[in-house]
Amino acid sequence: MIQPHMWRKLKKRWLLFLIFAVACLYISQNLMWQTQVADRERGREVGVVRADQRQDINNVLESFEKEKALSSGLNENSNSKLGADARLRAKYGSARIILQPEKHGPGYNECPTWFHDFFEENLAVIANYSIGNAKPYLEKLGAYQKEPNTTVDFPVFVTAANSGFFDVTQALLKSVHEIIMPKYKDMKLIYYDLGLQDNEVKRLKKYCKCEVRKFPFEDFPDHVQQLKTYAWKPIIIMKLLMEFGFVWWMDSSVRWTTDKLEESLSYCKANSIIFFTYDKILSVAQHMDTQTMKYFGEDPCKFRYFGEIEATFGAYHFDEVSQTLVRSWAACALNENCIAPPGTASKLSCSIHRTEDGRCHRFDQAVLSLMLRRLYHEQNDYPQVPVPINLRVIERGHRINYFPND
Repeated sequence: MIQPHMWRKLKKRWLLFLIFAVACLYISQNLMWQTQVADRERGREVGVVRADQRQDINNVLESFEKEKALSSGLNENSNSKLGADARLRAKYGSARIILQPEKHGPGYNECPTWFHDFFEENLAVIANYSIGNAKPYLEKLGAYQKEPNTTVDFPVFVTAANSGFFDVTQALLKSVHEIIMPKYKDMKLIYYDLGLQDNEVKRLKKYCKCEVRKFPFEDFPDHVQQLKTYAWKPIIIMKLLMEFGFVWWMDSSVRWTTDKLEESLSYCKANSIIFFTYDKILSVAQHMDTQTMKYFGEDPCKFRYFGEIEATFGAYHFDEVSQTLVRSWAACALNENCIAPPGTASKLSCSIHRTEDGRCHRFDQAVLSLMLRRLYHEQNDYPQVPVPINLRVIERGHRINYFPND
């Protein structure tokens, strides 16, 4: 039989244990609640939306944007790049949803630094790359306008060439005339004259079904006239993006093989840009001169694991993402020490058997690749679609005499 004094001691111990258990439960629940609050606050700061919030994504993003504007004092004159996707979702209903990261891509454990976890943080890095002496030229191109001069639903197609590539572009234009134009009869096509002969310009104006524009080399730094720096290409794309809001670039070597553009156009409108990749053995780090890599303040290690982007072919749909990217690309093109630093003139081609960083320099393509890989690095192949999009073939050096010789 339990004695009274023993019973009192037992009751006291049980009471202490119960108090301790309740306290532990309270602390645990409080910590869990604080973690959830912190997660939500983290989501507000970087525009993160968890997958389980998809069903109410529009309301979430609209609320985030209002909170962001109030908390940071954003106004119409703000240059902030944070909140880009939320703004676009609210405005256009088609911007990407940014999910909490689940993977970091190949090379994550091998490099001393890596990309930021969130898309908008990487976009902010691109926005803050040095523009050197490019600002007055960018202003002339309209690169800081809040909106393009006009917004088209179907992209303006554009190419450019000098006399040496006139016959190559004739093959491109033949494919446009025979494959694209029959379906899209009202499409606009622009051809930039980089140094054509008078008779070539005359034939273009008569048979091209395009607008011919003389590239204004006199308005830009001297190195832009060196065509093999390809500095003129980002400048043209910047100009047309701000003029029309939707532009599709085609190198002279492009040959269209299909008119089925619906998926590509939808993808581009939803994702700002549609671009195509090379195999990862053609790594960005190996095909960018180390001087250019240093110009951007980037560590080459993380760019060794991703292949180049094709600058030969791609579309840009205006929003804060595409404007930021193309503006930084054009800014590099306007600074010779970025697009074509000393010693790079002989590095356009190189042996694939060499493996060191900077073995080649692909000028405009190297720079575009670096920027797009900062944004898109979960895998090597893009665009992210179930079935690869095949729209064209590349035929370098393929020449035809398509236009009649009057």
